[in-house]
Amino acid sequence: VVIWTAMITGYAKHGDFSRAIQFFAEMERNHVLPDKITYVAVLGAIQDLEQGRRIHVRIQETGYDTDLVVANALMKMYAACSSLADATRVFEAMDHRDVVSWTSIIAANARAGDFPAAMGLFRRMQLQGTRPNRITLLELLAWCDDPGEGAAIHERAFASGLRSDVPVCNAILNMHAKAGRFETASELFERMPVRNAVSWTAMMAAMVRAGRHDDALRLFRDMEDDGVEPDSIAFITVINACSSAATARWIHGCIIRGGCDSDTAVSNAIIRAYARCGSLKEAYRTFVEIKERRDHVSWTTMISAFAEFGRIKRCVQLFREMLLEGVRANEVTLITVVNACAGASAIKEGRWVHDCVIGYQLERSSSMVATALLDMYGKCGSLEVAARIFGELEQPDVVSWTSIIAATAQNGDGSSAARLFCAMQLEGVRPVDVTFVSVVAACSHAGMVDLGKEFVTRLRKDHREGIELTLEHCGCIVDLLARAGRLEEAECVIDSMPFKPTPAVWMAFLAGCKTYEDISRGQRAAAQILGLDEKTTAAVIALSSTYAASDRRGDGEALRGLMADGCLKEE
Repeated sequence: VVIWTAMITGYAKHGDFSRAIQFFAEMERNHVLPDKITYVAVLGAIQDLEQGRRIHVRIQETGYDTDLVVANALMKMYAACSSLADATRVFEAMDHRDVVSWTSIIAANARAGDFPAAMGLFRRMQLQGTRPNRITLLELLAWCDDPGEGAAIHERAFASGLRSDVPVCNAILNMHAKAGRFETASELFERMPVRNAVSWTAMMAAMVRAGRHDDALRLFRDMEDDGVEPDSIAFITVINACSSAATARWIHGCIIRGGCDSDTAVSNAIIRAYARCGSLKEAYRTFVEIKERRDHVSWTTMISAFAEFGRIKRCVQLFREMLLEGVRANEVTLITVVNACAGASAIKEGRWVHDCVIGYQLERSSSMVATALLDMYGKCGSLEVAARIFGELEQPDVVSWTSIIAATAQNGDGSSAARLFCAMQLEGVRPVDVTFVSVVAACSHAGMVDLGKEFVTRLRKDHREGIELTLEHCGCIVDLLARAGRLEEAECVIDSMPFKPTPAVWMAFLAGCKTYEDISRGQRAAAQILGLDEKTTAAVIALSSTYAASDRRGDGEALRGLMADGCLKEE
């Protein structure tokens, strides 16, 4: 039994779980009876819940289930198989529990997303006289998102004499940093007697998340000055703080000197940084340099960079190269290419990508890919194909509904867009803010003012229930009313909107003033636009046309004279 157990343990420790299970089965076929050490070893290799339950039955038959070490291994196995209920049953049936037992069940609850239950067990553990160790605290800190509970764990850790324990301090630091408690995190960071790369990275990550990129870069310099060597995670974190190609080059140089340039995840971050900073050439050069170790992320990042720069043909060409190299496209890559074709109305390239989607059998199995396709066809004017794709979705979600409503509206069929909006609600799918923008815009262009106002009323009701009212919503409402000649109502919306009106909002209002020859309101709108951008000419042209239509040609000619003299600029 010793030799069999040693082999099972060896395979399990090296991650070869299937071989460990095979050896256990062969051991039984050879009529070698497992002992409790064997069962502990094989439980650590189990990844299938039903298989775990079968071995649990065998353990019960041998009586080993009452052994503390075996029971702890059973709990860990059930937790690893995502069966919190089974893990809890084992825990509650135990006659005796040690710190490992408590830590295992606390970790199982925290990882399953029930942090309040984990904290309840943590308190129960102490009430029953078991003192938590550093592993218990590390598990809680890793999943804590409650400030009050976090402070309690922080206090307990320091009371346990772990004030100088670097991993525990890092976990506390990371917890406070992720929650945006910079002062607490900074104070702890400054007081740490020993700071390693994890400590510095936690602080830098917090700065990056908060948009404090300069502070993150300064911290990186301090880290190097402190003699701490950055690891791959530190480099990936700090390169996300780069806002210029020059800074990206500096960090890239540090990465090369640090020997982390062979890490594909780091190289992918470099490509992304160069692209974000506007240096497509350097992004592509880095992509070429890692030819032998590109992964899905590398290809998708570079394809996305070409798309963002409007290089649609190059984007599709790179996608072809990826397929020719035998790299199978996943959902993210396909959606990236489809969205690129949609943004450029590149129907020819889009159809070819659609053929690839069909080849991967993702048109019906992936609602995200299907939604990207229908959005692409809608933007390219192929509403019939978009409608067919939508009709083949088994359970359209709010994104799919919004895409087909927008596609229908963009193709001039406001009535159908409104009907789709109503159908969506009948299906029990609640609209989001973008859905309202699409349907109100559809009503505006179709002249369906009363129906559009009904949707606006619904929007205001939903705003009270959680949908965020945006500037785009207000702009659509102004456009809807202005197109219908309800200029007084439109003006009231502008005056009462919770945002500062943009030139686009005023232009929508001014367009209505021009159509319905309302000079006084048109003058106010033009003045507002010129106040926001005194050199713009769109407002002047619209107001000039309004003057001309109202027999005030002299005023219109005077305005146009300003343009001719170069006092105003064309947009």
